Amino acid sequence: LFTQNILYSPSFFVSNCDILIDANYSDILNYHKINENKITMITSLKSFKVPYGIVDLDDSGLIKKTREKPEYNHLINTGMYVVEPELLEFIPDGEFFHITELIEICIDKGFKVGTYPVSEDSWLDMGQFDEMDNMLQKLGVQ
Repeated sequence: LFTQNILYSPSFFVSNCDILIDANYSDILNYHKINENKITMITSLKSFKVPYGIVDLDDSGLIKKTREKPEYNHLINTGMYVVEPELLEFIPDGEFFHITELIEICIDKGFKVGTYPVSEDSWLDMGQFDEMDNMLQKLGVQ
């Protein structure tokens, strides 16, 4: 339905230079357009397991609860976005401006800011050494 419109879409992708996303970019753009977002953040569910027992204290410093090696799930910003061109007017000329600042402006103005989730295996990050090793392994370089 939207495939032909995508070819003429002024929407554009923004990506951090240290990531790769293995996904169908046409699907991402379709999702962005169908949902009428001003920005769509590509996200991934990431699990973190704490290798120790966690202790929660009450206000007086006494143990309230313990949790053995808990696991937490968070939706992670992968560093890729689809952006509508009219948002460029909010970016100041000649100075550093982080995209998360643009996202905050959009939220404050009541614009739709959405998320497009990809699997953890679809997101490759080389911003940290262990993650870079993982990316090289998945790409068959090691």
